[in-house]
Amino acid sequence: ATQEDVPILSSKNAKQEQEKKEEEQKEEQKEEIEPVGVGRVAGNGLFVKGRFIEALAAYTAGLNEPEIDAEEMSLLYCNRSAVHLKLAGEGTASEHWTLALKDCDMALKLRPKYAKAHYRRARSLEGLQRLSDAMAAASMAVRCVTGGSTEMTAYIQELKARIREQKQQAKRKV
Repeated sequence: ATQEDVPILSSKNAKQEQEKKEEEQKEEQKEEIEPVGVGRVAGNGLFVKGRFIEALAAYTAGLNEPEIDAEEMSLLYCNRSAVHLKLAGEGTASEHWTLALKDCDMALKLRPKYAKAHYRRARSLEGLQRLSDAMAAASMAVRCVTGGSTEMTAYIQELKARIREQKQQAKRKV
């Protein structure tokens, strides 16, 4: 390459790098101004991306939509409880355990045999250290699932072991 070629190559590379940076900036801006959206679909998309606060807002906005039916409302409450459980598990704030429980209770008022809501209710109660109540909620989830659930059965066994351990620790303190 001659000296004349080097500046041409450098300017081509510089131009390509500049175009690449501009494209990346456009993508970042697109994500920043992307509308949150309303409802379950928008909330689910945000949840999957790990954008939990925005997912919470989308589910909440969906609950405020006019003419929403009971089934969709129960799904929104249950999904919003999943966000609270995620936030509680990340240690964001302990009140998320209680908020998750309240959302599960609302979902179950609308759909009493909603297994996923019973399961998330159990997880909420577990987070609140109410293990016996968590066990009852998990048992309800199993009863609501057609054909049973090995995952739920394992979870119930885990809860039973923790309850036994808790009782043994209480006896040692006395």
